[in-house]
Amino acid sequence: MSSVERHHPWTWATIKLRIFAFLFRCLVFPKRIHNYRSRRAGPGVEFETLYVPSRDDGRTITVDLYKPEGSGAKKLPVHINWHGSGFLLPSHGEDVDFVKQGVLKTGAAFADANYRKAPAHPFPAQSNDAEDVVAYFLSKPEVYDVSKVTVGGFSAGGSLALGVATRFGPSRIRAAACIYPPCDFTVPIGTSPVACPKPRSGFPLPPWMSRLFNACYILPGTDRADPRLSPIKAAASDFPDTVFIACGNGDTLYDGGKRTIEKLQRDGHKRAEFMHIENEGHGFDKMARHPESKRNKQQMYDRLYQVIQESW
Repeated sequence: MSSVERHHPWTWATIKLRIFAFLFRCLVFPKRIHNYRSRRAGPGVEFETLYVPSRDDGRTITVDLYKPEGSGAKKLPVHINWHGSGFLLPSHGEDVDFVKQGVLKTGAAFADANYRKAPAHPFPAQSNDAEDVVAYFLSKPEVYDVSKVTVGGFSAGGSLALGVATRFGPSRIRAAACIYPPCDFTVPIGTSPVACPKPRSGFPLPPWMSRLFNACYILPGTDRADPRLSPIKAAASDFPDTVFIACGNGDTLYDGGKRTIEKLQRDGHKRAEFMHIENEGHGFDKMARHPESKRNKQQMYDRLYQVIQESW
């Protein structure tokens, strides 16, 4: 499929999708304000915002760069993160806790990247933005340690990370480490079983929500087996040497993530790991109120940091 940006035709059906997106964004507007205010330095962590050139003339992509305080001109490994959004919600900044912890625990630079959102910008706009951000960091060997670039993300962002990792391949990307990503858009909604329908924290994605979000993101006639869209369809040889996926068994996306890792393992991928998290749903780390959920969140984050360090 071409990487040229496509658009929804102006029909009553697509107008309704835009109304749905607007109303849903209104519901999460207070969270968006919180995310915006959270994008700043913290103890031991420096912060700056980069404006990465897009392949499209006149556009840039916002990337928040977090580095260890006092790292100066030292060439650091880089982990590029993409936030969850359903490919629709403006949630850039919601992973700031994860990102700042990662800087302190790994000593690497963490780049928290934004991307365009559907329905105004359906697939492959998001994938194009992700590719442009990775290409930017790889083109700066005088600034970053480009032999140690890893990618990852949450939910929709995790899907983008897996897809872009297979585009650049194992010679450029050391690891893809993702949390509850959608991996297979070829499977009809509602056919993947949920082992824990009432998780401790988070939630199973309701079928109606998934259908609406997917309708915003994926144009009719799109090849859903495109590996940028469904990373499970990529060849095992296209993945980085290290692939990590974590998901709770109360998440609708659990099955797709697990099947992706199992496929890699069957194909001889020696460093493909699936982290099963008991009794937690989608986004549980962002909604962790129960003490056990907080422990699960930290264990998941710590294992991810360890995985990317081991990949170096």
